[in-house]
Amino acid sequence: MSRDLKYARIAGLLRERIERGDLAVGDRLSITRLAAEHDVSRSVVSNALRLLQEERLVEEDGMPSRLRVRAVAPAWRPALVPAPDGSAVTDRLTAIERAVSRIAQYIVPPGWEPPPGRVSVR
Repeated sequence: MSRDLKYARIAGLLRERIERGDLAVGDRLSITRLAAEHDVSRSVVSNALRLLQEERLVEEDGMPSRLRVRAVAPAWRPALVPAPDGSAVTDRLTAIERAVSRIAQYIVPPGWEPPPGRVSVR
């Protein structure tokens, strides 16, 4: 697998762990540990984390080489109906979800939950 695909795959795996809450807000991310965990080079993990920084899912923890999970607004996930032609509808929806999530972080305070009795789409 090419290096470009590896860092995108690792970023995707980490993004999912953050959105599921497997990686909690404030958790420190060790490039060395993540590289060993995913059997990739440190530079691949570094590029993946840089991508997640651009998406504002991780942030520097005092120094550029130390990163931690940032507060994440609730993720809204629409129900996906497969396109009959198998087109990349999910890719476009994923891009839209990321954009909404980026915007929501400025609107929805960290830790916000819907009022009891309301359905939360995640």
